[in-house]
Amino acid sequence: MKNAHCVTNWTLSILLYLQVIGMNHYIFLLNERIKLPNFGLIQYV
Repeated sequence: MKNAHCVTNWTLSILLYLQVIGMNHYIFLLNERIKLPNFGLIQYV
């Protein structure tokens, strides 16, 4: 039982780590999307 508990904690920590990476990547993509229209506006002006 103790071993299974360790595996569960390990799995949860990996999932949390992947979730944090995913969030950072998503925020990065959002920032890029927000920047692109601004560059478009600058070109038009």
